[in-house]
Amino acid sequence: MATKAAREEHREGNGLTRLRDGKGRLRIPLAMAAAAVVAAGCSAGAGTAQASSKSAGSTSKAVKAAQKELDKYKGVPKFVRPNAPFKASSLKGKTVALIGINLTTPALTFAIQGAEKAAKAVGINTTVFDGKNEPSLWTEGIQQAISAHDGAIALFGVPVGAVGSQLQAAKAAGIPVVNVENNEPSTSAPGQGAGSDIYASASEDMNLEGRLAADAAIVQTKGHAKAIIMNTPGLTPGPPIVSGFKSVLRSCSGCSVVTQTTIQIQTWATGLGPQTTSTLRANPSANVILPIFDTMALFIVPAVQAANDSGKVTVQSTSGFPAATAMMLKYPKVLTGLAGQSDYWSGWLAMNQAMRGMLKLKPGNPVVPTRYVTPAVAKKHGTSEAALYGNSYEKGFKKLWGVG
Repeated sequence: MATKAAREEHREGNGLTRLRDGKGRLRIPLAMAAAAVVAAGCSAGAGTAQASSKSAGSTSKAVKAAQKELDKYKGVPKFVRPNAPFKASSLKGKTVALIGINLTTPALTFAIQGAEKAAKAVGINTTVFDGKNEPSLWTEGIQQAISAHDGAIALFGVPVGAVGSQLQAAKAAGIPVVNVENNEPSTSAPGQGAGSDIYASASEDMNLEGRLAADAAIVQTKGHAKAIIMNTPGLTPGPPIVSGFKSVLRSCSGCSVVTQTTIQIQTWATGLGPQTTSTLRANPSANVILPIFDTMALFIVPAVQAANDSGKVTVQSTSGFPAATAMMLKYPKVLTGLAGQSDYWSGWLAMNQAMRGMLKLKPGNPVVPTRYVTPAVAKKHGTSEAALYGNSYEKGFKKLWGVG
């Protein structure tokens, strides 16, 4: 740091001696003072402009990056075989137990129907057990499959943590268990992400679908997404989806999560509408809502519309269930996009995994492909799963199993 003497010497050297009055005080002319103010203002203005330019550049990059990701998933998914071909004919007459957390959840019902159709193509029998959202029934369904010496078990939405002892019993009996649409799939983790008592998984990439929903929010808000995340605790897919939302929003300097709400699944039908209304009132800066599932959007979207926030507040979500895609046609300015997958495809993949388990083979790739769907896509192609995701997987799996 310069000494006081050095600072005084510097001032004198700059000619300030000539501006001192008789008492040694500085006399700075008004014009010089004004010039100093202008110079300071210009300097500050330049700094602000540079910061603004930098922010705009960062925002523009975030929007371009988000659009690039969405473009990767805008087409109908193509079937890519999840594993090497194998002969499934030796499994004819075997039985696979299909156990659902409940049979009133449309997505899981579609997945079960897909598994039934896949099994029929090979000559495998299936039994369907409705868990009716009752843990005691989930355990009963698994125990029945063990007692019947079924060849494999597929769980549809059943929380694996709630049936741990039954899963251990199935494993001890040599019965492979497949977890369907209920965990983030990972080929490097036990049970492909479902745990050590599970043989294999069959699911969409939940984190990816969360990321794509957030990408769409960034694009639609031109890099200024102010998001409300709506979650339900206790649902296995929730954490990876929310993680996907947040990871993408963090990459956008002009975006943020303004608040995060939670609601129990049992109160979706009666509680999501009022919760949406009150949350929007408490957060007037919000311009996008990110619920973890599109089934939630069925109750959120009408509330946004009723609040006269159509166009100002949009909804992006995951799953891509036909009822939600149909809602996009009714409220295209509110429900503007869904990152989803075919639940029927999930069922076919689940049966592929179950058969490999019965044949003592390694599990195949557990991931069901994703597509990002917009109102324009739904309007042009329709809202059924076949229209949105195709059905190339049926022919592909049959060929893979040697029955096509």
